[in-house]
Amino acid sequence: MNTDEHRSDCAGGVGRRDVLIVGLGLAGAALAWTLRRRGASVFVVDREEQVTSSRIAAGLMTCVTGQRLVKSWRWDELWPFAVEFYRGIEAETGTSLLDVGPMVRFLNTDAEREIFEKKRKGELAGLVCAAPNLEADGRFQPSAAEGAIEILPGGRLRVADYLNVTREMLQRTDSYRCADLRLPGDVELAADGIRIPSLDLVVNRVVLCLGFAARGCPWLDWLRWNPARGEILTVDIPDLGEDRVVHAGVWIARQQGTRYRVGATYDWKSIDSGPTEAGRADLVGRLERVLRVPFEVVGHDSAVRPILHDLPPLIGPVPGVPNLAVFNGLGSKGTLQAPFFAEELLRSIGFG
Repeated sequence: MNTDEHRSDCAGGVGRRDVLIVGLGLAGAALAWTLRRRGASVFVVDREEQVTSSRIAAGLMTCVTGQRLVKSWRWDELWPFAVEFYRGIEAETGTSLLDVGPMVRFLNTDAEREIFEKKRKGELAGLVCAAPNLEADGRFQPSAAEGAIEILPGGRLRVADYLNVTREMLQRTDSYRCADLRLPGDVELAADGIRIPSLDLVVNRVVLCLGFAARGCPWLDWLRWNPARGEILTVDIPDLGEDRVVHAGVWIARQQGTRYRVGATYDWKSIDSGPTEAGRADLVGRLERVLRVPFEVVGHDSAVRPILHDLPPLIGPVPGVPNLAVFNGLGSKGTLQAPFFAEELLRSIGFG
């Protein structure tokens, strides 16, 4: 949310709520569902940008990551919590949002293959196994597919659908507005609560779930950012026919039919620019080294990951501002981490 520009107030008063959430990305959505399940009255404002790091996220949850094939941080806590959380939303809304199944990873170096052999019966037992021979099936470059492994479990959340379902739930209960609040100018700290005059709203607490937009908020000017802009392609690959997510220098994740998402770049320097030709060329080149079948790029998006220096997700009260809290810094792991840390946030502020 910008501090001074693009203000968009909505007609109609709201009244009193327990919590105002500013921002409806992965953090804000997880917090809204968590509060709702606790019986709290919640209100959410969001400026409905079409391209954000949450909205273009692939929604991947992977148990083994990195060149050294390490188990994802706090996987044994985060994974079952996330699956139960998203399955509950599916049951309540009658939608299908989460796919769970194996992923494929290509081990591209002798060092990675050696690490796999060392760890497969130890710390990664039950999580990895050798994949069927993919070198000879004609879809992948043999040099890339050599030594492929399967990783299980893995998950993929259809993030845009999840955020849309969340917004629809909030709208049905008159708990949502499209608005771009000026912070702190549009917020009044009063004796009886926190007032937002433009919405005729009074709340007991405000939680800022702004992602990288928090960079412009004076209340959060103490955050040490290490943001990374990421670029993602949408690609049509008629002859791939692969439902598993493939990790091979790029990840390839099926959207629907023959459409796939391909990503992603990391750029810590040009964080304010949009999609670039250099980013597109990088991803296309990596994809060409993996696939033998033809493909066509049909979309190209870019957004900034909200990463903080040397910090896990940032949750808790904002120093010096009563009844104001922050939920940020999920980086590229928001799908996996947001449900668990939404609960942690509420505990940290003494809610419930």
